[in-house]
Amino acid sequence: MATKVYNGGATAATQVDSGTPDTVEVSDIFGATLEDKGGNRYRISYTCAAGADEAARVKDVVDGLTAVAAAASAAGHAPWNAVTVTDDDAENTYTAANENAPFTLTLDEEDGGEADTQGHTRAAVTAYDGSSKFSSARNWIGEVAPVADDDVILAAGATATLYGEDFSGTVISSFAVERGNAQAIGSDANPLQLDVGGAGDSVVDLAGSGTTHLDVDNAAEINVTSCPSSGGFSSGAWGLNLRGDGGASATVNFSASGKACFGATPEAERLGASTAWDCDEFNVSAGELTIGSHVQKHGGGGFAVNVSGGSVYNRSAAGVVQVTGAGNLTQVEGDVATLHAMTSGTIKVLTALTITAGRWGPSCHLDLSDGEGAVVVTTSYRYAGCKITDPHNRLSEGTLNEVVTENKYSQILTGAPASV
Repeated sequence: MATKVYNGGATAATQVDSGTPDTVEVSDIFGATLEDKGGNRYRISYTCAAGADEAARVKDVVDGLTAVAAAASAAGHAPWNAVTVTDDDAENTYTAANENAPFTLTLDEEDGGEADTQGHTRAAVTAYDGSSKFSSARNWIGEVAPVADDDVILAAGATATLYGEDFSGTVISSFAVERGNAQAIGSDANPLQLDVGGAGDSVVDLAGSGTTHLDVDNAAEINVTSCPSSGGFSSGAWGLNLRGDGGASATVNFSASGKACFGATPEAERLGASTAWDCDEFNVSAGELTIGSHVQKHGGGGFAVNVSGGSVYNRSAAGVVQVTGAGNLTQVEGDVATLHAMTSGTIKVLTALTITAGRWGPSCHLDLSDGEGAVVVTTSYRYAGCKITDPHNRLSEGTLNEVVTENKYSQILTGAPASV
């Protein structure tokens, strides 16, 4: 076990790939799809139009793909506008515009002739390298990339963008982004994928200021003490985005003043991220945390949420939710088994919701003004001083227990008006 610290020392190398069509017949279709690290993806294709022999048909295809690629670039279809395509009558060469524009090239072919024997083969000519490549050995002090059981640190002062890649095949022990680190990391389409389940404490500490997208497996504990304040639930974009398999007993401690989303964001869902993200407990004391879709307790079931400050927007089914202090909770989707709001703070419910047990404590506010759908509480406890705003009569309580102290009764508002 060793500590590996990023220093971004890799020499830049511009990516070059090649594509070779073979066994071509007239009417065979040849495609090429480019995807960049930001998730921009676009496919072009060309259908063989003519050629008296194999060499002539191959030339027709590579010339055709070169022309179609140029047209896609001129039309602004990313990432074709960051890649130059040439040919030598036998193969196409795909060259990134610069070392900061790595891409993924996928080639395909479809039979349109008599025999289904056509091929379209990609080869790496020059692999991308540079300060943005997490796995490059030269980006680490000592020029050795992280190996199994290492503790990995992105140090304060680093600013180079880190592109997303799948590094989860190397199981490290911990991962930290230090306060003062300004690196942007990954994207919704291509997060940096890590597995921290090595022979260590399996802790992830995040305190950077760059927009971050991580997919982390097997973290026992995730601590967020600083993150960007841009975006948030209302915008559908966040400065910190994290998903993955939380591990056996993952706990998230969020005390940052910024805004983050744990679980699949709407954009990640659009791009196909639907795997359940395991986490047993969220402790939130500041900032704004969105618990995205597809979050569950490890092994299935509802996770716990403890909100003592800041705001939480929850899009997944939870087990026990406790709101204390000045914390605020908005339940956007999913049920909650037990919901306790024992002091000040506001709980908003935007969806139909079933709660097995609900406790509405002194100075708390259950606000059902927005959203729609019945809110059904099997057993409800209303403490003196609580406030319930229900202008649309959404609330239904099975067993109601009113706990009255100091001769102060709850304020229960049903129908208009929506506030006192």
